[in-house]
Amino acid sequence: MPPDDGQVSLRSFLKRDRIPQQRQRRARHRIASVVTVVLLALGLLTVGTGPALAQPVSCGAVLTADTTLTTDLLDCPGDGLVIGAPGITVDLGGHTISGQIIPGSPGQVGIDNSAGHDDVTVRNGIVRAFDRGGIHLVRADRNQLLDLTLDFFGEFGILLEGGSSNRFTNDSLERPGDVGIGIFGTAMGPSRNNVIAGNRVDGADLANIALRFRTITSTVIENNEVSGSEDEFGFGGGILVSFGEADITGTRVLRNNVHNNSPSGVAVGGSATGTLVEGNTVRDNSGPGVDNNGDQSVIRSNTIDSTGTGGFSEWGVQVGAAASSTRVEANTINRTFFVGVDDSGYATVVTANVMDGQSPDLQTGILAGIVVREEARRGRIQGNQVLNQSGGGIEVSGDNFVVADNTVTQAGLFEDGIRVEPQAGGTLLERNRSSRHGDDGIDVDSKATTVTANVANDNADLGIEAVPGVKDGGGNQASGNGNPAQCVGVACT
Repeated sequence: MPPDDGQVSLRSFLKRDRIPQQRQRRARHRIASVVTVVLLALGLLTVGTGPALAQPVSCGAVLTADTTLTTDLLDCPGDGLVIGAPGITVDLGGHTISGQIIPGSPGQVGIDNSAGHDDVTVRNGIVRAFDRGGIHLVRADRNQLLDLTLDFFGEFGILLEGGSSNRFTNDSLERPGDVGIGIFGTAMGPSRNNVIAGNRVDGADLANIALRFRTITSTVIENNEVSGSEDEFGFGGGILVSFGEADITGTRVLRNNVHNNSPSGVAVGGSATGTLVEGNTVRDNSGPGVDNNGDQSVIRSNTIDSTGTGGFSEWGVQVGAAASSTRVEANTINRTFFVGVDDSGYATVVTANVMDGQSPDLQTGILAGIVVREEARRGRIQGNQVLNQSGGGIEVSGDNFVVADNTVTQAGLFEDGIRVEPQAGGTLLERNRSSRHGDDGIDVDSKATTVTANVANDNADLGIEAVPGVKDGGGNQASGNGNPAQCVGVACT
């Protein structure tokens, strides 16, 4: 056996005459293999494309391997970093990448994956002050952007143009330009199954989170804090689901905190289908808390209100004339300035909501708790509680509406609890309870109305007042009203 005294003794041993040349070659091969294994174990030898970059990188570097920044990259004249390969992780190491806002520049971005590399992770650092945007992805799948701070851009904080199964999580964006986090469909392909979760987005010029253009399916927007958008053109807001020509389906907007945006908290555009807006807190947005113009939207279990000190939401939920088959259900809508639910759509169902003005010192609900506009058709208002509005309780001007099982209490001075306007047709009022209003409990001015089994007590004027020709379905009750007649136009017990 060779002596265990290092490489020199080993060579001497192998050169001895008593070892044939063939045995020497086999021994050298074995020893080389052992040395290679040891060096690999110690990390002193590499194979393939190489390990994570250890040397410092500079502005504009094209990254093709896992990279961890060791220093800030400041005042980059072009792009900050460029993704050059799939499957890599870029750890900013808590460092800052910053650019230069240069008028007339070609539009730099902080981190550029416009080449569309898949399975890339970017994390843990700050990207700031690039002329166009923070992070740009085009036709990229399964990217992750997490634990990033992005601030002060011209157009966007994060923009995905075509790509699927990407996740943007736990990022903080301020002053991102037009759009904070944007997912856009493209002519080259749709965007599918992307997740925007746990982020804080503040101060976009158009929308803090936006889905726009072409085909976008099954996006999840959840647990984000979204505030301070200021759209001067009136079509943006906190969260924007579709704008312009698009086909956006199956979006879920869940458990977000959406506050102090203009004009809307959550806006669902006319190119959206099957949007679920559920469990969100929507507060002090200057226009509607939720503005829906899409088809088959479900607006469920949200808290929509105004603090009166931080701002006012003018509407709770607004359903536009282009919307079809909207469900507005089980929401808590308090202290909205004009209307709790304002419906102009087709086949809207408003059910199991609670609308409470709650504020004797502020004018809230000055139009009504629920308003059905003249263009609305074939809807249902059922099982809602409408309380303490400065204006009326429920007002119906549309055609073929069922208004049933609602409790309406304490509308404003000279206001009715439930009112059917002259232009309404085919209205059924059934099993409603309407009490303690400044005028009538139920006031029906359209003869194309059926009034059945309602209770109207303790109102300032009549319990039920109906014009000639109204169909009395029987079973109506009234007592304690200011007018001794109790009811006119229908019989009350």
